[in-house]
Amino acid sequence: MLAAQVYNWEKVLENMIELRKQGILGDKHLTLSFADGTLEFKYNPQLEDKIPQDVKDAVEKAKEDIASGALKIDVSI
Repeated sequence: MLAAQVYNWEKVLENMIELRKQGILGDKHLTLSFADGTLEFKYNPQLEDKIPQDVKDAVEKAKEDIASGALKIDVSI
């Protein structure tokens, strides 16, 4: 595997704790995203040097566009 989507559970839990402090005890969907750091993209460190730089640049651009909303991803099921 060259790379994978990774959930940053630490940030998710921090969000949940903050919501609880605000008195929100449920009935809220938490969406993970590149924009807030709850979703990350990690390369396999054993294979990363085999990935061409132009591909890495395209991946980084896509991540930025997703985070900013310039690239819309339909996540409806």
